Amino acid sequence: MPPTTDPKIFGIGLSRTGTRSLARALAILGYKSAHYDIGLKALNISPTAITPNYDKIAAWDALTDIPITATYPQLDRYFSGSRFILTVRDMDSWLKSCKRHHAASRAHYTKQHSIELDNILTLRKAVYGNTRFTRARFAAVYDQHQADALRYFQNRGADLLIFNIQDGAGWDPLCSFLGKPVPEQPFPHENRSNK
Repeated sequence: MPPTTDPKIFGIGLSRTGTRSLARALAILGYKSAHYDIGLKALNISPTAITPNYDKIAAWDALTDIPITATYPQLDRYFSGSRFILTVRDMDSWLKSCKRHHAASRAHYTKQHSIELDNILTLRKAVYGNTRFTRARFAAVYDQHQADALRYFQNRGADLLIFNIQDGAGWDPLCSFLGKPVPEQPFPHENRSNK
C-alpha cells in the first residue's frame, strides 16, 4: 500500500493535444504545474522499463504530457483520489502538428530541453512504438490511447475530463471539473503553430 499522498492532477493526453496549454491553465488556477521536461526528469527510465519517481512527482500538484501518458495507471494507484484530463484534438491537425514536431533536429530538441536524448527516445518508443514519426503508426496510437483511457476510467467518470482545447474548450469545463472559479483572463493557448 502506498504512503498517504496528496491527490494530483494529471494530463494524460498525447503530445501536441494542448498539454502545454493545460499545464499553463493549471498554473493560472493556482496549482504548482509542470509540463514535459519536469515530467520526464521525474521518471526512472531504462531500456526495459519506465516507472515514476514518486518522490519527484509528489513535489508537484499537476503534471502533463507523455511522461504522464506513459505512466498514468501507476500514478493513479499511488496518488489515490487524483483527477485526470485527457486532452484530445482533431486527428488530421494533430498528425500534421506531430509531423512538424518530430521533424525538428534531435540535437536541437535535446539542447532545448536539457534532457538526455536516450531518455527522450526511450519514452517516445514506449508511447508511440517508434522514435520517428509515421502517419499510420501515430494515428493508430492516438486511437488506441483514447480507447485505453476510456476503458481504464469507464466506471470512474468523475475522475476523467475529456478536453479539446483546439475546439474551444476553455475555463468552464476545466474549472467545473476541478471545482475552481473561472479566472477573468483568457484561457492560454501555448505552442500554436502560427506563433
